[in-house]
Amino acid sequence: MINTKLLQDSYTYFETELGLLAYTYGKQARYNDEKMVCSIVGYFTKKPTNRLQTATGRFIEKLMYEGNEGNLDFDEHLVSLPKSIKKQLKRYTLVDQNSGERLLIIPVQDVVKVYSPRESLREIVNESSKIDSKRRKAILKLITLLQRYNIKIGDLGLYGSLQIGVANKSDKVDIDLLIFGIENYSKLQILTEQQNYKLNVDSKYKSIREFLPWKKARQCRDSCSKIFIDEKSHADIKIVRKQNDPISFDFQNLELERESFAAKGVVLDSNQGLSTPSVFKVQIAEQIYTVGTRIYVYIGAAKEGNTVVIKGRKIKGKNAILVANAKDNFIYPIY
Repeated sequence: MINTKLLQDSYTYFETELGLLAYTYGKQARYNDEKMVCSIVGYFTKKPTNRLQTATGRFIEKLMYEGNEGNLDFDEHLVSLPKSIKKQLKRYTLVDQNSGERLLIIPVQDVVKVYSPRESLREIVNESSKIDSKRRKAILKLITLLQRYNIKIGDLGLYGSLQIGVANKSDKVDIDLLIFGIENYSKLQILTEQQNYKLNVDSKYKSIREFLPWKKARQCRDSCSKIFIDEKSHADIKIVRKQNDPISFDFQNLELERESFAAKGVVLDSNQGLSTPSVFKVQIAEQIYTVGTRIYVYIGAAKEGNTVVIKGRKIKGKNAILVANAKDNFIYPIY
């Protein structure tokens, strides 16, 4: 019996009964009590794959799919997907009647295994056999660095390949880390600036500086805080809301305007910008709007004072905009 409470955290990976591997967007972006808004990251297969093999010998075929029609990776893989996977994706994809979003919705009852971010980190810290010594050393060094900025080890977790036990054969040390609690956002900002300045690197080297078409923009998105641990290793860090953290955007009851809305504005508040779902306060002309998005959409470099370009749909009767899960919706900084 799985612990369904774990599925209320963003970036909790899980496996479905038919072998899909996905992660949740968290409690604040749940579709309802029984169904979750998710992203697919792959599926388990018996065939050897180029990169993704777990320490237990299972193979994972990588596939990024969030439900939207414009997902490039899904379009490319569609023809070669096994029939059982195509059938599952079709079954789980639906259009929200209120927002018009095309979402991937998975019932909680279909989940057979949960990969907890916190538990994954705890196992690596306590058991040296869980990971190679080079990566374990980098993780321990990163934890020590975070603790100096009063970020508690209990608020940390792993996501991505380390979370699900994928054996990484690369010489590059790249750690994907979660920090739970939006109260840690300002601490992470200070740490990133000071640590990267110390190592003489620019933490925003992937920032989008000019208009980019959808395909190129997806490849260049920078949706996390990049911290360089030393000259040979770095961490991509995301802030994740705790289950009781507030959110200033209602993702559950959306009544949207029919026409899309595009504008340029200035970010006034990005304290919820590195969380999933993400929320910004943006001034457009004389109005202040709340901008929300369920997923990361080129937002990691959008900080207070940045000028951003936004395309989404307005919420009826409110100064709010949804950057929907669609190929032509975005929020990203231009300078």
